[in-house]
Amino acid sequence: MKMKLINTNNVLKTTLSRLVNEYENISFAVAWASAGTKIFNEVIRKRKNIHKSVIGTHFYQTHPDVLDAFVDDQKIHFMLQPNGVFHPKIYLFWNENEWEALKWEALIGSANLTVGALTNNSEVMV
Repeated sequence: MKMKLINTNNVLKTTLSRLVNEYENISFAVAWASAGTKIFNEVIRKRKNIHKSVIGTHFYQTHPDVLDAFVDDQKIHFMLQPNGVFHPKIYLFWNENEWEALKWEALIGSANLTVGALTNNSEVMV
């Protein structure tokens, strides 16, 4: 198993873009999400590949356009947690086919699917 430390916004954006476009299955759980980023637009274009995902809404940090984009999607669950904070940041990507064994990659760390995480915040993912 090979691990890589992602500690710049550019590497995070490049890595997420590659993973969203390379893998046929996507799942993620994030505390918040923003619309209007290149990565979010790629996720929308690949929405048929989303297996199951959860997006938090606490503190009104998830953009209303994200809610609109996924409101009728049974594969996306919005976490409305009145006590405490739903606060994960995990992304899982995988392929399965008859010619290759299960291939997967995961990102675990501090980056939500937000403008801040992809531009100005100091985030770390493994």
